[in-house]
Amino acid sequence: MATSELETAWACSRVVHDFFHHYDHWRYGRMLDLYTPDGVWHRAGAALRGHARILEELERRPRNQRVAHVVTNLRVEPATASTASATYYLTVYRHAGEIADDAAAPMAGPAMLLAGTAGLVHTAQGWKFDSQTLTRRFEAGPAR
Repeated sequence: MATSELETAWACSRVVHDFFHHYDHWRYGRMLDLYTPDGVWHRAGAALRGHARILEELERRPRNQRVAHVVTNLRVEPATASTASATYYLTVYRHAGEIADDAAAPMAGPAMLLAGTAGLVHTAQGWKFDSQTLTRRFEAGPAR
């Protein structure tokens, strides 16, 4: 992989990791900064297009929970000098209910595993999501 491809892969991986870091810390404005103005986020069966629609959905999240999204198996493929695609897994841990910031939340295991795919574009402000799709692969519940 050439240096410019490595730089692209690194920058795009930062977008993915930063997005979920901000999500877990309720920093919605910073999440939106990582999307193009007309970008689309496919999640939970809905296509959220544009900053206003994404923010509307984010603001519906219950605040009395702790959530952690752990990004793994991240692979970035530069396509052109200004476009790239990414695939990754998200292991989601969730605790419903109030809990002190300095307390460990009880858990039985991950709430779900999501498969993520993304299209990224290079803008004057840096790399951003143009599209992102999250698909549930596993959910907590009785195993078969």
